Amino acid sequence: MDITTLSHSCDVKNAPETLSTNLQSDTQAIMKRSNANKMILSESKMKCMFVTGKRLCKCIENDKLSTQVNGKQLGQVEFQKLLGVLIDEKFSLVDHISEL
Repeated sequence: MDITTLSHSCDVKNAPETLSTNLQSDTQAIMKRSNANKMILSESKMKCMFVTGKRLCKCIENDKLSTQVNGKQLGQVEFQKLLGVLIDEKFSLVDHISEL
């Protein structure tokens, strides 16, 4: 099982739009490279998450990302386990610690 994690940061004023554009561009590049190497990627297993932290979430009105792969909208999750650590969109470790 291979896991690829894309990460971007930007100014909070235009965060969702800029992040969506950057993720869309990177996702298309990954799909193009995968297809060229005859690797199959499953859009249904791809997810996106908008991590803000506690303070920045109050500054952002819209936290929805818009990223598509092969015409299908990627699901946005509130938390994801990465290398054994449960990361949530507020970047708190409360859920991770309670899971231990």
